[in-house]
Amino acid sequence: TRQRDPITSRFFKRKIFLDVCFDPEGYLLAESDGTLCGYVYVVRRLRSLDNDNAPLPTDGWINGYGVLPNAPAETSGLLLDAAVAFARKHGLKKLSATPYSPFYFTQGFDTKHETLYIQQFLAAGYTIRDESYARDINLLEYTVPESLKEARRKAEADGFGFSGLSNELLIPFWDYMNRYQGAGWRIRIRELLYDNDDLDRVRVVTYQGEVIGFCVFHDPDGSPERFGPFGVREDFRGRKLGQILLADCLYEMKKRGLHNVWMQWTENDNTAAAVYNKAGFYVSRSHVILDKLI
Repeated sequence: TRQRDPITSRFFKRKIFLDVCFDPEGYLLAESDGTLCGYVYVVRRLRSLDNDNAPLPTDGWINGYGVLPNAPAETSGLLLDAAVAFARKHGLKKLSATPYSPFYFTQGFDTKHETLYIQQFLAAGYTIRDESYARDINLLEYTVPESLKEARRKAEADGFGFSGLSNELLIPFWDYMNRYQGAGWRIRIRELLYDNDDLDRVRVVTYQGEVIGFCVFHDPDGSPERFGPFGVREDFRGRKLGQILLADCLYEMKKRGLHNVWMQWTENDNTAAAVYNKAGFYVSRSHVILDKLI
């Protein structure tokens, strides 16, 4: 039912069946006269992410939803009621659609093309919590600005290094990730490197032997043009290191013959957004995240 975001069976299996939290009871189907007409998939944490030892949350997520256009009018309401019943059975206090990190398909419903689904969720008592933005850039015309080349030379003279990840940097990199970044990002990067040990797809900035920032391209589930995640240690921000690192990554992607770059989940008014705007990214899609206390 989501023709704008078709997926392969491999992609579906990795996001659903191979997730350690998959519970078939949460995959709820609606039928009319023996014909499938809709579904909703509710998932909850069955174990802590990446051994972070955090208490299991009382949140659940709707990580899949669809209703056929010719389905009976009551299908949506019945499915969403069944989702709430499943969540309550397992002691959940809130349902969100659809930011199930790190295994979401899209980070919410497309505000331009999925307005019917948004209306169905609002009618079921959900409220819009947040809006997020996908961004794209065309690499065919991209060049690293001279100002950033100069900023890089100055940063390197001050002791900062910019490169792809290497065997020698693996331990400092994971030390940085474990100390400063969330479990969802760690899982995503491990999957990327498990599938293909191409370390240059992880770009890093170093200082005095420590990794203090990184960015990644290539989706372990698909597109080599996907960018992110991306981060610089908070105490090193304000030195253009993020801008330099982003330019380094975009240039590496261009060297590989990629014509476009896209990222799925960004804000629209924070420091990172300003960095993306300066690099030439534009907002290509927007999504809303919906919540319901149950």
